[in-house]
This record gives sequence, C-alpha cells and structure tokens, in this order.
Amino acid sequence: MGNDIVAYRMTIGLFYHKISLGCLRKTFVSFSVYELLAVLFTNISRLKLCIFNLYRSSAYMISLYILLLWLLLICGDIEPNPGPERTPEISEKTLSIFHGNIRSLRNKLNYIVDIIEDYDVVFLTETHLDSNITDSDLYISGFEIPVRKDRNSHGGGIIMYYKSYVRITRRHDLENCQLESMWFELKTKLRSILININYRSERQSSVYFWQYFDQMLKNALDENNNIICLGDLNKNFMSDLPSNIRDIFFINGLVNIIDKATHFDTRTGSTSLLDPILVTDSIPVLDKDTIPFDRGISDHDGTYVTINCGFSKRRTYNRSIWDYKKGDYDLMKQKVVETNWEFLISDASDVHVAATNFTNSFLNIASECIPTREVTIRCDDKVWYDSNLRRETRKRDRLRNIFIRSNSASAEKKFKQQRNKVNNLKKQAKKYFFTSINENLDELKVTNCKQYWKTVNMLIKSDTPSHDLPPMTDPDHNFKLALQHLDMESDNTYTDVLI
Repeated sequence: MGNDIVAYRMTIGLFYHKISLGCLRKTFVSFSVYELLAVLFTNISRLKLCIFNLYRSSAYMISLYILLLWLLLICGDIEPNPGPERTPEISEKTLSIFHGNIRSLRNKLNYIVDIIEDYDVVFLTETHLDSNITDSDLYISGFEIPVRKDRNSHGGGIIMYYKSYVRITRRHDLENCQLESMWFELKTKLRSILININYRSERQSSVYFWQYFDQMLKNALDENNNIICLGDLNKNFMSDLPSNIRDIFFINGLVNIIDKATHFDTRTGSTSLLDPILVTDSIPVLDKDTIPFDRGISDHDGTYVTINCGFSKRRTYNRSIWDYKKGDYDLMKQKVVETNWEFLISDASDVHVAATNFTNSFLNIASECIPTREVTIRCDDKVWYDSNLRRETRKRDRLRNIFIRSNSASAEKKFKQQRNKVNNLKKQAKKYFFTSINENLDELKVTNCKQYWKTVNMLIKSDTPSHDLPPMTDPDHNFKLALQHLDMESDNTYTDVLI
C-alpha cells in the first residue's frame, strides 16, 4: 500500500527546505563612509568642470539673451499673460467710404446730411450741377470743401466730400476725359489706396466705356495694387455679365463685394445691382452693406465699405475743469491774504519771472480751494448730440461687431434694426433741438444773457477755426482800415486804441 498524496507533499516540502538552508551564505561587506563621500565629491567636481568647459563659449551669449528678455519685460513690449487672440473689430481706426446716386443734389442736401455724417469719404453721382451752383451752396458741416466734376443741370455729375482728418488728393493723371470719372489717392498709416468713382449714363456706349475703364485700371495698377472702384455703372451685377466685362475684372483682380440690389424701378417693380463696390484682394474690408434711401429722393440705395486704415480719427481728449460751485472761497480769501505777494514780485529778476511767480502761486491756491473734475471733450459731436443718442450709437457699433464676427442672419437683422433706430433718433434730436432753440432764444436774451451768448456762440462756431485777427475800427466806425491804406491818420487810430 503506497503513501497518500498528503504524505508525499510533506516529504517533498521538507526535502526542499533542507536544501535551501544549506545554500544560505552570510557575506560581510566593510566600507568607510568618509572615503565614499570623498569619491562622490571628486566625481561631481569633475562633472561640473566638464559641463563648464563645454558651455564656456556660449555663456556670455546666454547671459545677453537673458538680459534682453528682462529688458523687454520691464519696458512692457511683451505681455506676460496675453490671453486669447481677439477677432478684429471695427474700432476708431477704420475708414468708411460711401456712394449714393442722389438724382439732383441741390434740393436734397438736407436729406443727405443725415445719411452721410457717419462716413469719412462720400461720393455722390448724378448731382445735376453746373457752374451757377457754388461750393458754398453745397457746404456740409463737418466736411471739407467738396471736389466736383459737373456736367450740366439736367444730368450727370460727381461730387466728393471728405472729413478734415482724411488725407486724400485728386489724381487727374489717372482720369480719362472720355468718361465721367474721377480718381483719388487716399493715404493712410498702413497703405496708399487709389479710389475711382464712375457714373455711366444709359445712353453711353457700353463697349467704349469698358475699354476706357480697362485702360484706366491698367494705368492705376502700374502704380498701386490697392484699388477701390465705386459708382453707378448701369450694369446689373446680379445677372450674368458679358465675357468682356468679366475678363476686365478677372485680369485686373477686382471683385464686387456688394451682393444686394441697389436700384428699384418703381414702374416695373424690378430690382438690380447697378452700384457695385469693386476692390482688389489687398484691400482690408471689414464691413460693407447698402443704405436705404427714401424712394422720393432716389430710386437707388446707397452703398458703403469700411476698411482698416491704421490711424485714429476720433478727436476726443480729457480736460480738467474747475468745479466753481463746490469751491471753498472763505479758505481761498484767507490764503490770498496770507500770501506775501510783494515778495513774489519784487524778488523776481524781470517782469516775466514776476508774472510766472504770481500765476503759479495763484493757481496753487485755487487748486487747494476749488475742486476739479475730468471731462471728456468730443470735438466731432454735434450740438444736438445727447447721451441717449451716444448710448444707442455704441449699441449699434457693438451689434455691428457681432455681425461681422458671426456673419449670421439674426445678427445682421439686429444690427440693421439698431442702425435704423439710430438714424431716426438723430433726425428727431436735431429737429427737437433747433425747434426748442428758436422758441427759447428770445426769452434767454432777456432772462439769462450769459446762457444766451453761450447758445449763440455754440450755433455760429465754425468747424475750422480761423486764426485771422479781427479788424480794428476807428472811433467813427470805419471798417475799411487795411494794411495797404495805413497812413498817419490810421496810425493815430492805432495809437488811440492802444492808449
């Protein structure tokens, strides 16, 4: 009878256990801690020497780079936490160009003023003007003297308005006498742009017009690749264009950026795009759209394009003003009495130093007794521009930025609704202001002379201040004193006035 499995496993286990005990050996290792540390320090020193020798040649260069990085961080040219990149927005560093077919300008000047006041460069076609209408008759507040190219009082004509801060000049050398067209050179901080405005009558030959137009474009492109073409071309850009016109645009690199109808035929009810805006691909277009006109004014809608110009056109600045109503005048009188004015004047070497000492001392006393506050001066604001209108205008600009970023139909709808609201508010504010002024001006003349003259000065002030000296008058109220007529009598008049 053999052994069972349990006894077998016990026997085998004891056998291996005895073998393992016999294999164990005890090993004793002796070492000195101080000797080990000495070897370690020696190896570290050798490693440090090797690394230093390896980078000895570039050590000074690395130090220079570190110094430059420190200097850049100190001066602020590098933002330590720049954050995410922002989408380009329409800001004050933009420039807007407007075009509209006005169909006779003389009797529609008041209407067009409310439309174009937010644009920097304005072109109007079909002005129907002649030499009998002077530039002063066409002057619009906020713009410079217009540049015109008249045909006659029965048709045609082009006019250009521009703001004072816009650097734009006419380029006669690029124009073609066979076309009703003008060229301008617009200079901005970023680039120089050539702007072309055209009006093609329906009676003008389409073949010859496009040949001359192509010739003008080639001459302009030889000088500058940044080109914008506007105007009424009397060719429907919403339909298929003839091959010769498509070739002109393709060869010269022009693309139409207006995709809505601009002409509305009241007789047939048809619509067409006759007023395109053609640009080269180098033009930084930020925004473009059509502006609705009253159908009683014109059967065309206006068009505009906004580009990045790279310079700030906003004329605003902060100014410290005295808050006289909150002044402590008892303290001011006390400080004036306690100041030794005689010493300030007598101690000065000449009259200029004395005047400076007196002025500085008096202003120091005033600043201690009369509080000041910072106000924002907006030179471009109209006299009827109020805080509510400014708030709605900012809301319009924000909605326009959202529409440009998202390019969605809902954002476009909100922006256009707000734009129309702002335009209506401007008309209402302007009408209300002048109506109330006419009613209250006579009353102010009697009750509040100061407010009366303040209002009159506000109404008659010019956008372009004159630095001419006012004429002098003699006691007999002779206003014809002039330099070329100065004689002994007028010299005596000057003497009497000065004395």
